[in-house]
Amino acid sequence: HCASIKKQVLVGSPVRKDALTIEVVRSIRHPEFTKQTMQYDVGLLQLAEPVEGPLAPLPTVAEARRLLLPDRSATIFGWGRTEASRTPVERVQKGEVKLEQLGLGGTQIVYRYYGGGPCGRDSGSPMLLQAADGQPRVIGLASATDGELCNKGGGTAVYTNVAAVLEFILRFIDPG
Repeated sequence: HCASIKKQVLVGSPVRKDALTIEVVRSIRHPEFTKQTMQYDVGLLQLAEPVEGPLAPLPTVAEARRLLLPDRSATIFGWGRTEASRTPVERVQKGEVKLEQLGLGGTQIVYRYYGGGPCGRDSGSPMLLQAADGQPRVIGLASATDGELCNKGGGTAVYTNVAAVLEFILRFIDPG
């Protein structure tokens, strides 16, 4: 929902001032995305220059089914604001969430959690789950929230299920 060419990405460091800023030159939204339902909320960004480094493994549909289980712990990341700040943070944030009241529908992963979660400006940030081989998989991308997740009062988080949109992603990238 926030993919556009008038954006920049930060790479190379978890600290904002030390990260390399790269311009986005092309944005490709999923053709079935609708703002009303937030289904298919995924976009790909082509950067002005290549970025070196390992690619995060993406799950297959079968693997996502095995990994996405109620009450499982997941790791989330984001550059958004925190409960203490209304402005973006200077260091990428990492948190552990529990997939309480987990629901899977269409292209969405929805869960309720009372211990915090994604916040404003975290859209597109990854959710990782540990796979059977010990490696993390990018299982979801932050899409929307409802409630007081930033204030640890509880709320609902919606992530796009990467496995559900994998065909779209693989049309444009080579996972190596």
